Amino acid sequence: MQLDKASSHGAKRFQLLENMEWMFQPSYSPKLNPSERLWQHRERAAQLGAL
Repeated sequence: MQLDKASSHGAKRFQLLENMEWMFQPSYSPKLNPSERLWQHRERAAQLGAL
């Protein structure tokens, strides 16, 4: 399971399945976050007048 370190994404209890492991992203990692790439694409499209 890949997680960022945002406090709102924390859980007090969570059990991983046997075939899962924790993977933490660095504090700020827009290149690893798909939604950041989507926003970047939308910003560029808006600047070019495509939206």
